[in-house]
Amino acid sequence: MGITGGGEWSTMIYDAMVAAGSDTVTIAASGESWSGDEFLRRSAGAARLLDEIGAPAGAAVPALFNNSPTAQAFLFAGSATDRPLAPLGPRMTAREILAAVEPMRPAVLLAEPSSEALANEVAAVAGCRVVVVDEIEPSDDPVAWHAEPDAVGYVLHTSGTTGKPKYIPTGQKSLAARTRLMVGLYDLKPESVFAATSPIHHIAGLGLVAVTLATGATSVCFPDFSIEAWRRLRALGVTHVGTIATVVEMLMNAGEFALPTLKMVSYGASASKPETIVRMLEENPDVDFITWYGQTEGSPMAYLSPEQHRWALEHDRRVLTTVGNAVPGGEIVIHDPDSSGVGEIWARAPHMVVTNADGWRESGDLGRIEEGGWLKLVGRKGDMIIRGGENVYPIEVEGVLAEHPSIKEAVVVGIPHERLGETLKAYIQLLPGAEIPDTEELHRFVRARLAGFKVPAEWAFVESIPRNQSGKVVRRDMGSAPLLKRD
Repeated sequence: MGITGGGEWSTMIYDAMVAAGSDTVTIAASGESWSGDEFLRRSAGAARLLDEIGAPAGAAVPALFNNSPTAQAFLFAGSATDRPLAPLGPRMTAREILAAVEPMRPAVLLAEPSSEALANEVAAVAGCRVVVVDEIEPSDDPVAWHAEPDAVGYVLHTSGTTGKPKYIPTGQKSLAARTRLMVGLYDLKPESVFAATSPIHHIAGLGLVAVTLATGATSVCFPDFSIEAWRRLRALGVTHVGTIATVVEMLMNAGEFALPTLKMVSYGASASKPETIVRMLEENPDVDFITWYGQTEGSPMAYLSPEQHRWALEHDRRVLTTVGNAVPGGEIVIHDPDSSGVGEIWARAPHMVVTNADGWRESGDLGRIEEGGWLKLVGRKGDMIIRGGENVYPIEVEGVLAEHPSIKEAVVVGIPHERLGETLKAYIQLLPGAEIPDTEELHRFVRARLAGFKVPAEWAFVESIPRNQSGKVVRRDMGSAPLLKRD
């Protein structure tokens, strides 16, 4: 029996599993695999378990899950029985998880055995019951799969870099529209094999799993990134990988990137040195690369296609520092731009999740449209520094500092100044083996490339840069980053 009610995304998954039949659709980190038929039997078992534990209809079910076939079965079962899964990061602290769980007021909290202690700590405060799930018993009993078109497919939380995480329910229609879009962008087919290195409590991980399942392609579970885990992909016939540029760089440096069946790599719009992108393209000419820009509330908004990557490599490498153009069927505008053309990025497309009354996603990100129509990210609205009346966008200064031969990464923040209002402080993480550069030399390096008011007035050299569970820099914690010890 199929899905009644017309839930678009859940129906796509169900139909894909039926079409797959005895073909493999998901592979665990352990090597265990499920066919389409087995996926539906396990999903039926997950739905039965949700019944038994009293998970109420219309309410999200928080879960401390890594990416696994079991997590994927609960993802589908929850969406198709109106109890959408809300994955949360098992590596987060109890305090961080509580910030997401308490407002939900859940009846139950699902957890893998490895997260039981953490779940119990959260549940003691949130007042919910912990249900530990090791393995789902398959079921051949009929399930009343039912999903309305306007129902929630799953729930994500924003990473909370500036405050408490936000609850983002993602609807069936948006997920179906996103699936149709991504299938085209990735040239994804049922015979494709997709591995995503990001966790499933993040849009970069769950978003790709959601598309892969709905396509009937094989989803390779990648709960933890390591070079050894990457090596295991070689035997699985992986054709598509979703990751970030810094992971690709790490693998190339280790001589491990090449996979014999790899066709496409997508990487999120994370800060990367331009030479890293150039090296990716030059060393892997037979692999298609695609980058995208988006948010939990709507992703992707913009993308740089494989063809555009190759054109940029040959004709204008500056394009590789942009995030390309609006996705097919989407629009991008720069709202209320300043004299330099920088303003808030607004995007509109059928798969946007959180929008204003006119369908625009007001991103909170700053950007401008470069010559040629390329979208260039400039930073977050809240990150902008106003120094003596001049707007300074940290990402621009950070990009220049990243060009320095001794610097691995830089984070620039605003600090109070009695006369100017704010001035700039740069936190520098050096490349392995690099000596601490002279700050006057750094001053000259930046000044040769940017206006004087964009040059940091203070410098700090740190051992590491604080990040949240999604890998984003936490600017508010820079002041407590461990300082690099001088010899």
